[in-house]
Amino acid sequence: GRPTDGFATHNSPKSKRGHANHAVSESKSGFANLASQPSGWGDPRSEVKGEVWAQPRPEDMSGGGRPTPVARKAQARKTQAISARDDAGRKQVESETELPAKATPFDRHRKEADMALHKPYLDIPGTTIFDAEQSRKGYHLNQFCMSLMKADNRQAFLADPRAYLDQWPMTEAQKQAVLARDLNRCIAEGGNIYFLAKIGATYGKSFQQMAGSMTGMTEEEYRDMMIAGGRSVEGNRRLGEDGSAQPHRQPQGSSKTAGF
Repeated sequence: GRPTDGFATHNSPKSKRGHANHAVSESKSGFANLASQPSGWGDPRSEVKGEVWAQPRPEDMSGGGRPTPVARKAQARKTQAISARDDAGRKQVESETELPAKATPFDRHRKEADMALHKPYLDIPGTTIFDAEQSRKGYHLNQFCMSLMKADNRQAFLADPRAYLDQWPMTEAQKQAVLARDLNRCIAEGGNIYFLAKIGATYGKSFQQMAGSMTGMTEEEYRDMMIAGGRSVEGNRRLGEDGSAQPHRQPQGSSKTAGF
């Protein structure tokens, strides 16, 4: 009972022994026990105030590989804390997204979509996460950036930036941000930095020069800061602290202009 590929068939004694031993080895290594572990253990998405749930400790587990009553109660408390936090976040989003008197079905759908996800990352200083909302907001701005991949379009843009921008259904705020070459404003208007980099490249700027302009630093100041290890996470984990990325500490360098 061996096929030509060299593997034992399921009917051969060796195959039966091999499969049985394989299952035992998996069980000993812990793979088979994964199904018995409760959901949320060791899952980095399960957080309470930024603390990741740890893998269950041996003393928290019974002989059968299941959590002890004490461990189950601790897990239940953490789950309740997460639910309370998410409920508070949804209520905040709901209060900030009141529908107009003549709301369309699309408006209601948009509100429901925005309320579906609490966004704790809005509290990160100096950082704008390019999520679905930002993607919708900056769609035409980013498409304009992609058009600069073609030489003819780059020449047309450099010849008359405003006329070229007016060909795109962008907001006036987006157009002004591009004309000012202010990447921070472009990002706030929905721009994605990997698309926006094409604007800088069109003007012959390196990514280092563009990144420096976002901090208020000259290229040399930005380079030296990065070589020295960059910004520390200390004081920059959330808004309201006193780290170098906080809004009240901007700009940081000696550059006199906001753009590049």
